[in-house]
Amino acid sequence: SSCWVEGPPWLDATRLAADAEAHGILIELGSVFFMEGLEQRQCFRMGFSAIKQEKIEPGVRALAELVRAQRPMA
Repeated sequence: SSCWVEGPPWLDATRLAADAEAHGILIELGSVFFMEGLEQRQCFRMGFSAIKQEKIEPGVRALAELVRAQRPMA
């Protein structure tokens, strides 16, 4: 199973995927699901069917922290 995520407009899913991988979290870039020229850089897919249940919540929390780290300063 997986979950499609559309982040805020400022999110760079390519950067997020690299940062997440460095923390042992893998996500799939959403850009592969869009026609060329219509890619949405803030979209990604989160899969969880092959993850032990007790690791899902901590992984989502860590991913959320990485998203917040990208948030532009106001």
